[in-house]
Amino acid sequence: MFPSAGGHPRNASVARMRYMLNIFAGPTLSDLCPSLAAMYHPWRHLRSLGQGVTYSKEPTPGDKPAWWSPRSDHILMRPDLCQVERRCHLAHELAHRDLRHSGECGANRSLAVRKQEYAADTLAAGRLIELEHFIDALCWSDDAEVIADRLWVTRRMLDVRVETMLAIERRHVQDELIRRAPDGGWGA
Repeated sequence: MFPSAGGHPRNASVARMRYMLNIFAGPTLSDLCPSLAAMYHPWRHLRSLGQGVTYSKEPTPGDKPAWWSPRSDHILMRPDLCQVERRCHLAHELAHRDLRHSGECGANRSLAVRKQEYAADTLAAGRLIELEHFIDALCWSDDAEVIADRLWVTRRMLDVRVETMLAIERRHVQDELIRRAPDGGWGA
C-alpha cells in the first residue's frame, strides 16, 4: 500500500507519514528558500578542514565564549552557548585560524590583540551575513534584533557587519531597498 520503505521499521513510518501528507517528492529547503541553502555554514567549514582541526565543548581560558589554540589547532567552546552563539563564535574562531592569528586573548588587550579580534570579527561577520541575505532581512524588518534573528547571527555580528560594510556595499543595499520598495522608493 505504501511506497517501498527500504526494510527498516523507521523507514516504514517515514514512508507512511509522507504518504499521509502527500509529500513523496516535495520541495526541499533549497527549493523553498534558496538563500538559506547558500548561507555560510561554519560547521561545514570546520568539517572541510579535515582531521587537523579539532573542536570540543568545555570551559575556555578566561571564560570566553570560545577560543582557538593555534598550537594544538583546537577550538574550545563553552557548553552553555545557544545555537546562534555557537554558530557565530565558531565562525569567529575559524576566522582567527584562517588569518593565522597568534591565539592570544583574555586580559592581554594590547593593540595587536585588538586588531586581531577586529579582523576576525570582520571576516566572520562577512562570511555569516552575505549582502543579499542582509537586504532580504531589511525588507522584512528594520528592527536589528529581528534582522539578526532572521540571519541566524548575534546582534554583535550584525553590528560588526554593518559597521564594516564598504561604501559600495552600502550603496548596493540602498539601491536594492529602493528597487524592492512597493512604491518604487518614492514614499506615499
